Amino acid sequence: MSEEVLLEARDIEKAYVGSRVLKSVSVALKPGTITALIGPNGAGKTTLFDIIAGFVQADSGVVRYRGEDITRKPAFLRACRGIVKTFQIPHEFGGLSVLDNLLVAGSDQIGERFPASLWSRRATHEQECANTETACGILEFLGLLASRDVMAQTLSAGEKKLLELARALMLAPRLLMLDEPLAGVPLSVGEQILEHLVNIGAQGKTLLIVEHNLEAVMRVADWVYVLVDGELLASGPPSEVQRNEKVQTAYLGRA
Repeated sequence: MSEEVLLEARDIEKAYVGSRVLKSVSVALKPGTITALIGPNGAGKTTLFDIIAGFVQADSGVVRYRGEDITRKPAFLRACRGIVKTFQIPHEFGGLSVLDNLLVAGSDQIGERFPASLWSRRATHEQECANTETACGILEFLGLLASRDVMAQTLSAGEKKLLELARALMLAPRLLMLDEPLAGVPLSVGEQILEHLVNIGAQGKTLLIVEHNLEAVMRVADWVYVLVDGELLASGPPSEVQRNEKVQTAYLGRA
């Protein structure tokens, strides 16, 4: 695999009860870019998205990440390697504070291991302080620092979306996968999220986005893949995809 490709999914096939959802679909994600996966309902984009994240197993095809075949690796191992997914419906820990929601996401925590938690109290304390500093930095970046001690269940829908994003960033992802990041939020919050995604990309992160808001996608994406009926209809820079007559017909409903 080329050094210019962070993740590659090649010839992905998936069927449910005899119905082919994905038909030999291939995508490649370059480091430090924002890639959008779009298509009408039933196009197969969510299935492909979940195959890349490790929540669904492909019937055939290969997924490679940083040159490693991760086709059969489960989602939690992919997360440990830097592939982190957010969900369309946020899954916050409602009874915990905003800050604690981030702290539970910290990886490789000494205090969670036995017997290290008993014999490494100083190291545990130092790590907890470092994690708290990191979490507060992320909350400040996303405009949530003032709510650090608020119970997550009391947040608005838009704030919960931001919290979902913050918790994902706590894992220091190399590839951040966002499932409908603008769904269910007011326009003003959606604009904030878009700005944050652009800033995250500018920091060198690689983003893969599934989103129905076509206008928003075209504003922030470097590359777009269009799926229709389980097949890759088109791919390219947003301006090129927008001019594609097949995309206009199949996705935008234009004759």
